[in-house]
Amino acid sequence: MKLYSLLNLGNTCYLNSVLQCFINNPCFANCSKKDSELAELLKEINVDLTVNNEHINHKYDPNKIVTFFNKKFRRFQQHDAHEFLLEFLDILDLKDYCGKFKMNITCSSCKNISSTYEDYSTINLHVNLENNLTDSFINYLKKENIHDYHCEKCNQKVLADKKVYIYNLPNFLILVLKRYNINGKLNDSISYPLENMKIRETESGEIFSYILYAIIYHYGHSHNGHYNCNVKINNNWYFIDDDSIYLNNNIENNNCNSYILFYKKC
Repeated sequence: MKLYSLLNLGNTCYLNSVLQCFINNPCFANCSKKDSELAELLKEINVDLTVNNEHINHKYDPNKIVTFFNKKFRRFQQHDAHEFLLEFLDILDLKDYCGKFKMNITCSSCKNISSTYEDYSTINLHVNLENNLTDSFINYLKKENIHDYHCEKCNQKVLADKKVYIYNLPNFLILVLKRYNINGKLNDSISYPLENMKIRETESGEIFSYILYAIIYHYGHSHNGHYNCNVKINNNWYFIDDDSIYLNNNIENNNCNSYILFYKKC
């Protein structure tokens, strides 16, 4: 099994961690991607996930990829892995990683419902009010009030209810734990399932099961820190920290440094 570790070229651990969560997903190579220079550069990282008990660490210099993103993500500066992840997904336009929300706004006066749809590539969940992922989802999807909402049917400003529904789920679901606010980083622990996480599509009513296959961690505080990741490959977990890779099957499902969770449909 030939794996690649990535050299840190000046605070590029955020980039390395995100890339590892994609290049070590066997389905990623066959995902439909928008033709781009980035897609061509990723082909150079020739990961071989042949099933065996040993892995060979090939150290890869990601200079071309780092240079590709240099206008927005400069070397030797602190950058956020989630911010880079969104840019990465936007460029490649990966349909298998994209879902859709449905948002209903209900007028309290005439009960008219206005529906809109919005694509998403990540779902961002609070961690400071709940201690498990299920409660975070419930909080994310709970109904909220909108004051001074202009109802097109009533033609007046009214109180309205807004409710978000998961209209469509992607094959690969990315959940981001919101660990930053105006006061800095939140180090609260949150438990999350390693397998058999069930989520229901509200439109179809179908329930899908997901299994965790990668985790990005952030250590430090909001202005300085380090990213690394755990990635599941051939039913084994590997800890990847820039140019270091080693077997690590002791995965915690409530690490207070967990930041981005990658799930795939079972």
